[in-house]
Amino acid sequence: MRKITVGFSRPKGKIFPVFSWAIRAYQGWTDYSHTYVKFTSSSLGRDIVYQASGLQVNFIGSKLFYDHVHVIDEFEFEVTDEAYKKVMQFCIDNAGKPYSMRDIFAILLKIDKLLDGNKKFICSELVAHILQDCINISCEKAPGLVTPKDLYSLLKSLFRD
Repeated sequence: MRKITVGFSRPKGKIFPVFSWAIRAYQGWTDYSHTYVKFTSSSLGRDIVYQASGLQVNFIGSKLFYDHVHVIDEFEFEVTDEAYKKVMQFCIDNAGKPYSMRDIFAILLKIDKLLDGNKKFICSELVAHILQDCINISCEKAPGLVTPKDLYSLLKSLFRD
């Protein structure tokens, strides 16, 4: 068994992070605007964060990540070795893909035909795919239409009740 953490955050250090505020407002003024997945590499002695942020899907060391965000909540859970391998394969196969502004508009307009599919990602879509395709945890919406709030509600109901 291996551990995976799904986290929720918002940026710090910026005077007025417009994009984060817009996401938080759309979600009904949540404390978070971003979601990510974190893994622990025992062989490297490091935690690694996987996210869709800025211009692309990327990996970042947790120390640098935590220097730039306020972590609001994290859900740590165990997965089988097989599921962990699927997660890591998904992450490696999709690292470097572009961030999808078009998917943001698809969510706002609730039009799934605008989605980019698996060519580009937003943070919540990336995490939803990992949960659904690799760990068999499904959301009620298509991964491209899932918001950070949808993921938070899902994980809270599964792991905190």
